[in-house]
Amino acid sequence: MSQIPEQPAPAPTQPGGGGPAAELPKGLSIAAMVCGICSLAFCIPILNYLTLPVGIVGLVLSIIAMKKCNRGEATGKGMAIAGLICSIVGIALWVVIILIIGIIFAAAGTAADGLGDALKKAAEEAEKAAKEAEDAQNKANEGPGSMGPIPMFQQNLEM
Repeated sequence: MSQIPEQPAPAPTQPGGGGPAAELPKGLSIAAMVCGICSLAFCIPILNYLTLPVGIVGLVLSIIAMKKCNRGEATGKGMAIAGLICSIVGIALWVVIILIIGIIFAAAGTAADGLGDALKKAAEEAEKAAKEAEDAQNKANEGPGSMGPIPMFQQNLEM
């Protein structure tokens, strides 16, 4: 009369029973790789302050993920290695960029000091030249052949 449909075969179980076989986790490896790639992307000067923390997190996650992969507790060793390499390169680039920025600021500070000294020297020389010109003008007004005050104006002053 009515036919009973055939049941599918049961899923394979892990040794010792306990249900279907589960794939080993690889979340740490993925997180390590993402952090490593982000540490490289954040090396641009605007986001440079994010490189070091993200690179350190990626480095730590990569090391933990690789240890778990070696013990057989997780998969994704290739991603963990990629995360480790990207994190190390990101941190190294951060160090290089910080050194370059430091050298630029040191050079700019030295140049600014030199400019300030040059401006002081120029101001002193200009002041000295102005004083010499004033002294020369005074000597010219008092020297021999000088008419002294103009007589017409002297008469107006005496009145």
